[in-house]
Amino acid sequence: CTPPWTHAAMTIEALSRGCHVLVEKPMATSTDDAVAMQTAAVAAGRHLCVAHNFLFARSVQKALALVAAGRLGSVRTVFAHQWSSPRRRLPTWYEQLPGGLFYDEAPHMVYLIRAFLGDLTVLAASTRSAGAGRADSVSSRFAGRHGEATLEMIFGSPLSEWVMAVIGSEGAVLLDLFRDICVVLGSDHGHRAIDVLRTSLSAMAQHTGGVIASGWRLLGGRLSFGHHRLVRMFVDSVLGFRPLPVSAGDGLAVVRVLDAILQEASRP
Repeated sequence: CTPPWTHAAMTIEALSRGCHVLVEKPMATSTDDAVAMQTAAVAAGRHLCVAHNFLFARSVQKALALVAAGRLGSVRTVFAHQWSSPRRRLPTWYEQLPGGLFYDEAPHMVYLIRAFLGDLTVLAASTRSAGAGRADSVSSRFAGRHGEATLEMIFGSPLSEWVMAVIGSEGAVLLDLFRDICVVLGSDHGHRAIDVLRTSLSAMAQHTGGVIASGWRLLGGRLSFGHHRLVRMFVDSVLGFRPLPVSAGDGLAVVRVLDAILQEASRP
């Protein structure tokens, strides 16, 4: 992968030469660049797909299927938390991005929230600065077509965990993205002791089973967090077998939200 600020020029050049393009997230580092990329793809008649890979992870696909089937009732709220440790392997160039690591990692949570709630409007945002234009933490609140969401990001965490809770009127799912686990919880009814115990045992069993299953896939080289499926679907779309899995419009929508978060957070 190339640094995000190179995506626009390289993508537009490739499209002008007749290539179909799969570009890493974020699609670009500004809304203007993302619009130019989308325009170039339309003008060239080529496919431009953005690598929003977690959409195709097993856990997220399960959660989306449950929502589509009405198993959670009406989805009302999404909570997303990104804890990122600076001790893990990070891109050498992330400090050069708008907001630092924020602009590289936030796209994942933004496109996932958007998958559950629809197009997003930033209601509020704040950051704590780490100096030199880099954010040490970011808090954002969104309104979607189907409900509201909160995103909390911490970049100086002692450990790295990315988790989401999708809450509906009849149930909820907890997504552990780094372990590719989806925990499904129903209503606890009267919240009696037996109800709490039932919920606790179910959550523990599902998460433990998920750790074992994902560990087995990791050992077998099959834990790809949606990348393999995304690439297959992109190739199929180029061959005309299916629509693009993630369109340029989807990538542009995420960049717009990122820019809106930084703009809102910079207000005095």
